[in-house]
Amino acid sequence: MKINNEKAFFNISRIFGLGIKALFVIVLNKFEFDSVDDITLYFISLQSLMIIYNNHSYFSFYKKTFDANRINEFYDTHSLKKYISLTIYHILLFYPISLLLSLFLTKSILLSLVFSILIILEKIFDELLRFHLFKKYFMIWSKIFIMKVSLPIILGFPLLIFFDKSYVFFLLLLLTHLCILLVFLDKGIFRLSIKIIQYLRLNHFFYYLKDYILIHFKKQLYSILTGNVIQIDKIFLATAGAISFLPTYYIMFQITNVINVFTELFYIAPRRSVFVSKTKSIRHLIKPKFFFFILLFGFLISYTILCVVSFFELIDNINFNVYLIYMFAFIAFCLVKPIGQYLFWNSSIKKQIFLELIYFTIAITLFIIFFHNSEINILSMVIIFLISNVMRLILYLTNFLYHVRKN
Repeated sequence: MKINNEKAFFNISRIFGLGIKALFVIVLNKFEFDSVDDITLYFISLQSLMIIYNNHSYFSFYKKTFDANRINEFYDTHSLKKYISLTIYHILLFYPISLLLSLFLTKSILLSLVFSILIILEKIFDELLRFHLFKKYFMIWSKIFIMKVSLPIILGFPLLIFFDKSYVFFLLLLLTHLCILLVFLDKGIFRLSIKIIQYLRLNHFFYYLKDYILIHFKKQLYSILTGNVIQIDKIFLATAGAISFLPTYYIMFQITNVINVFTELFYIAPRRSVFVSKTKSIRHLIKPKFFFFILLFGFLISYTILCVVSFFELIDNINFNVYLIYMFAFIAFCLVKPIGQYLFWNSSIKKQIFLELIYFTIAITLFIIFFHNSEINILSMVIIFLISNVMRLILYLTNFLYHVRKN
């Protein structure tokens, strides 16, 4: 019963994270804070670039640690030292890439430096949260996550009233994150990490690079691609210099993303074992009544919130058809999730990488065609996003049918 209550709180905290960020941007945008564009751009960059720091060696580490029931010996194991070393090398390897991509998104050297440093802190949080998730400490996970998301916003808003500069918020973000880490990060792991940093060697870095290319590169590439499927429209807005659209678009995204979060929490996560097993029926992956009930529930909640936000003029005036088109795009995205999970475990990952590359090619080509000689507008953006995700759904369905027929 205790675990169920903690898991419920865990699910609520995930949704809370979406809501408080959206509310923060709504307030900044409504009252025309100068800092809103940079802060929105940071939230978008974080969602897109954090995936780069995913270190897939955690699979083997946590399997070895928890399956062997050696959690009490956790801090003495050689595997922990190795995992921390690999994580540090992974950060060193991808920091230049993260910095360059931040520069590509922000067009500012200073902002890109700030973003890249803050994203490393997010990576440390990610490792801390993952550890508590594997230990099934859902309540501690939720407390850390809520504090990490809410404290900078609660403390930052009054500061922004008097000092409306995005760097004030970013400095506060840095300080609050460091303070939370000091409280929750195990001191033994911290001391061990410092000790490991002192003994880092260039030749070990190249050994990691070699192993990464041989073992983890394909999974990493697949994660980066799938993680940015629903970021492509916002990335295009940022790189096209349409920063003025970003706050409104981000608010719409955060609210509509409820459909995706509900699908992940209430359908995908509880059914991981189902996707691992082989099947020749799409109905085995997608239970029509239950799955579509979750999609409908998320759809209605998202649409209701968007209507309320629009009614009180908390978001720029947008036609309700735009909301509907955008939500149908998210439904198409969510329909791919169970199929993608099955193919990930039962098919060649090269094929899925190829499918995602086709998706990005379609989306980018459509963006270029639509906006080559015309001004960027939100209606055209969501239409392209819908077309691209419907095409992606068709690609995955075709690949699934081909896979089951071949096997």
